[in-house]
Amino acid sequence: MQNFFKIGVIIIFLTLTAWADTITDAKEAYAKGDLAKTAELSAAACEEGNSDGCAVLGYLYNEGEGVKQDYKKALELFEISCNSGNENGCHNLGVMYDLGKGTKQDYAKAAVLYKKSCDYEYADSCDSLAYMHQQGVGVKQDYFKALELYTKACNGGNINSCYLMAYMYAEGDGTKQDLPKAISIFEKLCKQNNADSCASLGLIHEIGKGVKSDMDKALEYYGKACKLNLPQGCNGYGRLKQ
Repeated sequence: MQNFFKIGVIIIFLTLTAWADTITDAKEAYAKGDLAKTAELSAAACEEGNSDGCAVLGYLYNEGEGVKQDYKKALELFEISCNSGNENGCHNLGVMYDLGKGTKQDYAKAAVLYKKSCDYEYADSCDSLAYMHQQGVGVKQDYFKALELYTKACNGGNINSCYLMAYMYAEGDGTKQDLPKAISIFEKLCKQNNADSCASLGLIHEIGKGVKSDMDKALEYYGKACKLNLPQGCNGYGRLKQ
């Protein structure tokens, strides 16, 4: 699966509810690198019924930060958090089932959890669910649904989804092929240093797909992708320089 454990405790902390002084203290402890204190305070918040505290504590158990690594405990905490309506908890519970961490791998259950989190407007979950629909993993393959979800995730700030949305427009997957729209998105993303988009533009200008073939522009885009440490960009640049 093209999946990553997309949890960022810093991001979680930025969205924590203001009423929870315990979580505020946990945030400060984490910023200072005091992981044991972070775990202690997050546990206290979780016991108080704070779903964010449970999500953070689940993260710590998953990573083995401040506590002994325990995937089953992480799974339990993410489930508590998710059942309280926490998008981070639902997303990461989905990831646990997706990867088979602390439980038997279950793509269908992961998809259900990603959908729940996506419905809460959590962009990373929309991205993961889109990929599952695109590949037909855990759900019926559906390019139209995949494009819809990539678009939603992109609008929510997920750069990976923006790239894959553009790719689907370029290939005509789940929609009528629209090369101008795809190129426009790739250009915007390349300016934001998205290496895959730069490499895609390099290929587009090399072969003249939707634009007039332009080796100078192809070299420029491949070169930028290479500088962003994408092997595909370096390979394209080297090929054109021969």
